[in-house]
This record gives sequence, C-alpha cells and structure tokens, in this order.
Amino acid sequence: MNEIQLNTVDLNLLKVFNALLETGSTVGAANRLCLTQSAVSHALSRLRHLFSHKLFVREHGGLTATPFAREVAPRIRALLVQATQIVHLGHDFDPATSTRTFALAMPDYAMLTVLPNLRNALVGGGPGIGLEIHQTDGLKVMETLDRGVVSMAIANIPIASADIETIPLFEDSLLIAAADAHPIWNGSLTLSAYLAQDHLDVVRNPAEPGLTDSALAAHDATRSIKLKVDTFLVVPQLVASSGLVATEPSRVLSQFSDTLGYRTEVPPFKSPRFTISLAIHKRILGDLGYEWLADQVIALFQPGISRSQ
Repeated sequence: MNEIQLNTVDLNLLKVFNALLETGSTVGAANRLCLTQSAVSHALSRLRHLFSHKLFVREHGGLTATPFAREVAPRIRALLVQATQIVHLGHDFDPATSTRTFALAMPDYAMLTVLPNLRNALVGGGPGIGLEIHQTDGLKVMETLDRGVVSMAIANIPIASADIETIPLFEDSLLIAAADAHPIWNGSLTLSAYLAQDHLDVVRNPAEPGLTDSALAAHDATRSIKLKVDTFLVVPQLVASSGLVATEPSRVLSQFSDTLGYRTEVPPFKSPRFTISLAIHKRILGDLGYEWLADQVIALFQPGISRSQ
C-alpha cells in the first residue's frame, strides 16, 4: 500500500470489515454498528476497492470470507484493538464516567452463570460501560483469543498459550436434575436407579465423551440419552418439562430449580470438577479499562483480590 492509498483509508471501514466477518451478513453488521444496510454495502464496496480483492462471496444466504480476507483478519482486529488503546493513552480511566464498550468471549455456560452478575456489578460501578459478548464454544475460546476476535474471555481453559494470562475464578462439578414429580425421586438415588432413566445431555463434540459419560465409564456404565442439545441455555427448561434427567454443571442447574420446579441432587458417582478462568491476552496488558474490568470479574468470585496483588 502506498502513501496515497493510506491517505484515503477510513478506520471505520476496518470496523465494517470486522463486523461482516463475524456476522456473515450486511444486515448483521449494520445492526452491530448501528448503521443502515446500504451504508454497510457502500463500505463493503470501498473495502473491495481498497484491497483490490472481493473479500466476501455470497453463499447459503450469507457472506463467506475469502481466503485472503481470513488471512488479513487477525491483523485488522489487532489494529482495531491498538487504535482503541492509543485513543485512550494519556487518559485516566474513570469507570464512573466511561462509556467504553468491552468485548469478551464466553461459552453459554459462562453466559448463564457469570454474565448476569457481571452486568449487575457494572451497573453499580460503571453505569455507562457496555459489554459486547461473543458466544463461543469452550473448545474454541483459545482460537477466538489468538485470532483477536476478543482479548478477554471467561471459560474452562485447560491449556493456555504463552500470550494469554489465566486467572482461576471458581470450580464447578455436576448435579443431577429432574422434575419434582419425576419417578427417580421415589426411592434411593442409586447408580442403577439413575441408569434406568431416560436422559438429556449437552453434546459439544460427538466424537468425545463428556464429563458425565467419562465418569460413568469408570463404573463400566452407560446411560440412555434420549435428547441431545448443543447448548446449556435450554437445559433448565427441558429438565422442568421433558420428563428427562439431566446431569450438568451445578451452577447451571441450581439457580433455576426453585423457579422452574425441578429438584437437584449430587450424582451417585464421583463427579469430576472443572475450573472456570478469566483469560486475558497480552495485547491489552496496560489498558486501564480492561485492567479494571478484569478486577470486576475477579471480585465476583474472590472479593478483595485484584490482578495487581
């Protein structure tokens, strides 16, 4: 790119590129950026002229990034992050008056168990601050961080790269849940009684057993799964209405049991435990806004503790 081209570059075009890449449509990008669809379409035309490349092709009713667009995407995201940080250099961050919007990645588990409390904390400590949540499978959260889609995430992160700092927030384990009137509660909750029921399960990767089935394998036991879903978001409602038994993380199940009318118990086998952590990419280290946000997340589960301690 020569100097004349640089003089014509509008940073907002790169924001449109990023929104198109993540939403896969001009409508989705327009909604995210609070623009009209025609404005996004015009920006896409300018982007194609700027890069001398098509960037996106229309497939299956949406826009699919070309290999070239996928190649430059991490650099564009990093540039947008750096531009935001540069704008805030030399300015003290005051959460009471700030109107910044921070982007975080979370799997649906964290959206159910962490996000409501985090939002409530921000209402009290940073009333003008916004959150932009990118839902991602827990298995892909590291890729989301490394690619620069976001620079902070809350998830189960067994292995992190050297560029990512992880701070453990809390541990969780499994509970069994079924409707109050379910026959599983008629007698003792033994392993045989548990295995005799019809089950629902959250399945992320069909090729690999989940926490529950791995635990049952230690007893040479299997269960009859009648319903598989790929999200925790619908599990509490399904437990209350489907007649199926669920064995899922305790923080997902326990918070809705009273309002939806189902019962939870500890499973009749050793429940595996897993850790939910805050992950921070080094690209935002020193950003006072993100440093403050990290402390708010940590304080939800470890009051009185901050990253600087």
